[in-house]
Amino acid sequence: MPNVQDQPRPAPWPHRKSRTFWAFFISYLALLTTLVVIMGVFSWYGVLQRIKRENSEKNLSDARALSSQLDDELLGFAINAQKIREVPWIRKLYTGSAVFESYFDTIRRREILWEVPLYAGGSASVIDSVLLFPNEDISISVRGWLSMDEYWCTLGLDGSQQQTLLSELRAVSSLQEIAETEPFLAANTLILAAPLESIAQPRAYICWLVRGQSLAENVQRTMPGSIASLEVLREDGSTVFQAGNPVEGNGYSCESSSLPGWRYHFTFSAAPGAVPADELLGLFKANILLLLAGLTLSYLLSVITYRPLGRVLARITPAGGQRTEVSDYHLIRSSFESLEEENRRMRDSVGQYEKTVRLDMIRQLLKGRFDEEAIQQDLDRWQIPFPADGLYQVMVLSGGERMEAYPAVQLMDKLRGRLEKISGCRHELVESMDGDLIIVLAFPSGKEASRLSRLGAELARELIALCAPYFSRRPLVSAGGVHEGYVGISISYHFAVDQRFHLPRSWGAAPDDEGIFGYYYPLEWENQLIVSLKAGSQSSADRILTELRRENKRLKPEEGAPQKAGVKLISMILETLLRVISELSLDDRLFIDDLDMVYTDESFDQKWLCLQAISARICLQAVSRRAEPENLGKKLAAYVDEHFCESSLCLKSLGDVFGLSVQSISRLFKAAAGDTFYNYLYRKRMEYACELLRTTNGTMANVANQVGYENEFSFKRAFVRYTGIRPKEYMENNRSS
Repeated sequence: MPNVQDQPRPAPWPHRKSRTFWAFFISYLALLTTLVVIMGVFSWYGVLQRIKRENSEKNLSDARALSSQLDDELLGFAINAQKIREVPWIRKLYTGSAVFESYFDTIRRREILWEVPLYAGGSASVIDSVLLFPNEDISISVRGWLSMDEYWCTLGLDGSQQQTLLSELRAVSSLQEIAETEPFLAANTLILAAPLESIAQPRAYICWLVRGQSLAENVQRTMPGSIASLEVLREDGSTVFQAGNPVEGNGYSCESSSLPGWRYHFTFSAAPGAVPADELLGLFKANILLLLAGLTLSYLLSVITYRPLGRVLARITPAGGQRTEVSDYHLIRSSFESLEEENRRMRDSVGQYEKTVRLDMIRQLLKGRFDEEAIQQDLDRWQIPFPADGLYQVMVLSGGERMEAYPAVQLMDKLRGRLEKISGCRHELVESMDGDLIIVLAFPSGKEASRLSRLGAELARELIALCAPYFSRRPLVSAGGVHEGYVGISISYHFAVDQRFHLPRSWGAAPDDEGIFGYYYPLEWENQLIVSLKAGSQSSADRILTELRRENKRLKPEEGAPQKAGVKLISMILETLLRVISELSLDDRLFIDDLDMVYTDESFDQKWLCLQAISARICLQAVSRRAEPENLGKKLAAYVDEHFCESSLCLKSLGDVFGLSVQSISRLFKAAAGDTFYNYLYRKRMEYACELLRTTNGTMANVANQVGYENEFSFKRAFVRYTGIRPKEYMENNRSS
């Protein structure tokens, strides 16, 4: 057995030199890097979206705060209008009381004019505030106690414009802007009006003239930096006023105003919120770590993926050979192609082998086999459809010359085609060593042998005509008789061969086998008989002799001149038996009586019985000879079981006792005991030593002497090798338990 240390070891890390490994590595690295980049992009996108969302929320919050601030200022006008409603003199004025003239005298009117600035609401954006009493045609403002026409004239409005203003004023139901007057007023001047009565046709109003630019400036002073501009719009989309500078394309938010008809349009700054530096650094570090982890993981995955491929390459690469420049996959592909080619050749070889074995099986049947059970198993294995009780006929086709390969294949195909047309017949074609074609025909057992013989003669003539174009000379077809069973194949074959030597080539087919003279004792049957006798198979030998007797009886050797053929048959069989007796070195005295009967008795049947008796005795002696080594092996094993405690017991001492060589003793003992002599002796001694250690209190030296060891040291070493522990430990453990 070769030493493991002497075997060549594979080079460490062979994948480092493989382009396929680095292709794996680059592929995994590219995949993992792509994943890391995608994860980084999504992380960055998430951060930006979060910042954008926070900015949007902040912008919305700032817009709401700014709109609330503007609403509060406008709400001040509504609150101021509510307070003015409660002023007594105003209520007296628009009710048209009879005390008007006496109450609103010159002094009272002057006092009222001093109160009017207080009704402006405290807003710096108010240019002027005026109380209007349409029914009384009175307007009270810092400009004086005037009629409504006089007051509108101070604002530069003509009559039609005044009527438009008056009609719009009567439609006011709460604080709101009178937008229709904006084109008639000074630039950027707004009129806010509120009724002083909560009825359908109020009799008194308060109006404020507001400068829109002032409102825009107030809003812009408190506008957050996130808001680029605020635009106050009317319902028709026109601009009331604007604060800041709007930016095109930015998102906006619309809020309804507390003043009916107004709404706010906010434009936010385009600058995105800044990403916190610590968060940006954290994302960068995380991506770097992921890339490093991807690099490591790519290498590990490449090693794991390449390992089975590397093992395959290690097996297909010649030992000590250099790796070629081709890729590993190309090398594996070429190796698999070679394996496929080798597999194809192997399948062809197996097919050729099966064909050869199949033909060899047919040849064995032609020579003669007498073990029907073994024959049936082989026929089933090689799928030869021959029944055990069928009728068989063999034909030998001889052309006198060997054919070329292609014509021979054509001829075989034609022969198979013709034989397949025979109803209920199964056939096999075999080529003999001398180039003859042998045709074996198998028929069911219920057929008549005479009719099948006539069929065989007709078939032989057809085959001659069929084969004639393939030979330069007229082919010869000889047919044996129809015989039953597997032995009948051999019988028919030998008759066909014998016919071939007695037929002139001009004959189309052989006559019936009844006309053949001589005896029937084929050489193949003689060899089968010799093998059976030497093997001690009496049943097989009797079967051969019985078949020989049956076939030769058909030749009627005991009548007339052919009687000499029977004597010749007896002599040939007796010669075979004497040959076996000589080769087996059997005692001649065991067969002397039967031999005398064969030589002296004139009856053919009596001679035959003596031959059978000699055959049976030869088989008995052969079996006895074969059983002697087995009995001697058992004696050797029994002797060792009895004397294994003796220290002098060895192969040489056994050879001296039984008178055999050391090699013979070793071979016989191993065949009988199933193990070598020294292994068997060692095991017996150790088992007995274990028993002594468990049950006795003797010293180690006494135990060693009792089991066949001359000294205590050798015994201890052998015991440790057998049990794994020292004898003292074994004794303590087993006694304590």
